[in-house]
Amino acid sequence: MKNCSPEFKKKNVPGLPKDISAAVSMCFETVYAPQDEGDDNCLIQIESTDSSAPLVTIKLQGGGTYETEQTDIFTQVSGQEVDILLVIDDSGSMCGEQDKLVAAYKDFISHAAVWDNDYHIGIISSNVVDDRVVGMLNYGPEVGKSPRYITPESGADKFEDLADLGCDGGPHCGGLNGPCTDEQESGLQAAQVALSAPLTTETGVACSSDADCHNNPSVCPDPAACKSVYCLDGTCGGWNKGFLREDAQLEIIELSDEEDQSSADVYFYIDFLKSIKGFYNVNMMHVNSIVGANPTTCDESAPGKRYIKVSQDTNGKIGDICDDSYSPIMNEIGGQTFGLKVQFFLTRLADPPTVQVWVNGDSCATGWTYDAPSNSIIFQEDGSCMPQPGDEIKVHYKTLCLTE
Repeated sequence: MKNCSPEFKKKNVPGLPKDISAAVSMCFETVYAPQDEGDDNCLIQIESTDSSAPLVTIKLQGGGTYETEQTDIFTQVSGQEVDILLVIDDSGSMCGEQDKLVAAYKDFISHAAVWDNDYHIGIISSNVVDDRVVGMLNYGPEVGKSPRYITPESGADKFEDLADLGCDGGPHCGGLNGPCTDEQESGLQAAQVALSAPLTTETGVACSSDADCHNNPSVCPDPAACKSVYCLDGTCGGWNKGFLREDAQLEIIELSDEEDQSSADVYFYIDFLKSIKGFYNVNMMHVNSIVGANPTTCDESAPGKRYIKVSQDTNGKIGDICDDSYSPIMNEIGGQTFGLKVQFFLTRLADPPTVQVWVNGDSCATGWTYDAPSNSIIFQEDGSCMPQPGDEIKVHYKTLCLTE
């Protein structure tokens, strides 16, 4: 733990070092027990022998107060912010499929233009065997394509260049002596890495160059182990930081002509992806797949059963990679109804019987529940108090004291 006051403590940490297999979790806890009023910050750093992420930094925040009651104010999402992650198979058999994706993109983005959406569009490959590129937008800094992700300000016309990953197995395959995507085409695992720390980490530490991050002990205890930390947009963090936004809808699009070969059980990826927006915010995250149908409809593809299962369990759209055009399925994805939040996480631990809720100033006696395990308010989607875009939600409650 770095730059942390005694108010932050670790709890139930197993004996270290400890061997962990891929996709197997190991849990420990942190406790925040404030000793005075005011905000406190802390960075937890996890070092490992993982060559792609030797250092993971987790930012903790807390606030001490003598107040025994709390009022949280939320604003329902606008329905116009969407983060779109495309996971593209760049193996040797994918040249024609990538061309069809680029051709269908204009139909897809036309929906965003109609809705006047605030979009982030990021592109990664399904390569998980080359530590230099796994999960990194535009293959990361070594490839150097700009911007890291597309926004309305950067221009939608950047898509053709960024989505043209090629079909030679990746930038380091062959001449640059790196493992090729063909060795393990793993779109689900690639998406999980792209949407996790350390790639999504935002430390909030100001910088003007990568060296500022690497030479700052609060960010990098060992500069040699800090290759996954960059100075981006004025602060230190992971390469994908800023792409994933808390209140934006998340659409993932998987494109592959092979079955997913990710290391973990398919339900691991389903649970992870659902957890990003909250398990109850089911309309705010979809995994869409353009993969081989089951059974396959052409000789060039294998059934993408795992992709299809994830799409079915997240209410995503499913297209056949053997189709002559991807415009119909991309139109379906682009036209997917933007979901509203039903789950709102409280800032302090609530005493359940004291929780009260208002929407736009109107008291809501029914139409919602308090979920103690997640310390959140969950609205009934068809209830009379369901907040609409832009509505203000006020939650008042007495707090429970945190102890060690």
